[in-house]
Amino acid sequence: MPIYNDNRAITVEQAKTNSKIINAELPKTNPAGIIDFFEIDLEDILFDNLLLATKIFNTPASSADSERVFRFHNCLNFTTKTILFQGKAYHAAPIIIQDIEYTTKGSMPRPKLSITANARASQAMALLKAKILELGDLTKGKLIRRRTFTKFIDKENSKELLSQILNHEENPKAILRLDIFYFFRKTAETETYLEFELASTLDIDNTGLPNRIVLQDKCVWQYRGEGCCYDTNLKKNIHGFTSSGPPSAAIHPDAKPVADANNMRFEKIPEATESYLPDKIKLSNKGLWTKNSKYLVGQYIFIVKDDIRYYFVCKAEHTNVAPPNSSYWGADQCDKSIRGCKLRFNQKKGLPFGGFAAVRKAASV
Repeated sequence: MPIYNDNRAITVEQAKTNSKIINAELPKTNPAGIIDFFEIDLEDILFDNLLLATKIFNTPASSADSERVFRFHNCLNFTTKTILFQGKAYHAAPIIIQDIEYTTKGSMPRPKLSITANARASQAMALLKAKILELGDLTKGKLIRRRTFTKFIDKENSKELLSQILNHEENPKAILRLDIFYFFRKTAETETYLEFELASTLDIDNTGLPNRIVLQDKCVWQYRGEGCCYDTNLKKNIHGFTSSGPPSAAIHPDAKPVADANNMRFEKIPEATESYLPDKIKLSNKGLWTKNSKYLVGQYIFIVKDDIRYYFVCKAEHTNVAPPNSSYWGADQCDKSIRGCKLRFNQKKGLPFGGFAAVRKAASV
C-alpha cells in the first residue's frame, strides 16, 4: 500500500546502539565530515487536495515519488553529485537553513530555508518549482533535515565517492540530529532561488480558542474520522468518542463507500438517477490495497493515512495502479452537507452532522 508519513521508527535497542556509534565518532580528533540531508515532503498537501476534489493525481505520473518528495544535500565541498542515503537519492544543491536553534527565551524558532539551483540540481529544482506553481502554496508541506556523518552513507554510492571516506561504514539509522518543520510561507523566489519561512509543530502563535467555526450547512468533522465515525474500525483516540462507546448512529456493519464529493452514488439504487457503476454490478470489498493485484469494476479498497481509512471504488479494470488516481479509482467522499450525512447514516437514530443547522445569520441593525 502507499506509505504515508513514514517516520522510519526504530526500536529502543537500535536507538541505543546508534547513539553509541554517534557518540564514539564525535570526540575523535579527525572525525568524518558532517552532512545534512534535506527532504521536502508534499505528501499531505497532495493527498488533502485530492480529498477536496482537485485535479492533482489525475494522471499516473503524478503519483510518482519524485513528484511528492524532493531531496537535496548541501555538502558541495564533499561532492557535487547525487548521494544515496537510506536508499534515497539526494541531489546536490546550495541549500541553507538558518535560525534553526531553540532558545530559552520562550519563542519557537522560525527557520529560513533557501535553495539555489545549480546545473546538477536543475531538474529536481524545476520539478519542485512546477509543483509549487501547481499547488500555489506549500503550507502544510513538511521539511525533514537528517544530519549524519559522511561515513554512514549507503554502500551503493559510486566507488569514487566512497574512496574519499575513511573507514566507510554504511548505517542508515545513525542520525546525529533529526529536525522536522513545516512550511509557513514563501518569502522570496527568482529563477534560480527559493526562500521559505518554516514553523515548528509546537508553534501556536496566533492560535485562538475556541477554534471550531460555527457553520450552518457544512459539517466540520473529518469524514470517517473524529466526530463522523462512519467506519467499522472505530478507535477512541482517532474518532473522539468517550469511554461509553461510539454513538449508536455511527455503528455500521460494513461502512462501505457510498458516493463521491458530488453525492453521485457508486452503486445503482432505484431512487438514484445516476451512478458510477452499471445496474447489475454491486460493490465488493477487497480490503487494504495491495501492490500487483488485479482489480475489477465495483471492487473497493482502502488505504490508511494518519490512522484514518480512505476508500476507493474501482472504475476501470487494472493491475497495480495505486490510489488515488481518478482514471481508475473513484474516491469515497462526503460533501459535508446534511444530504451527504443522510446517505450514510440511519436517520431514525440521529445524524452525527457536525454543522449547526439551526443557526441563522443575525440581521444587522
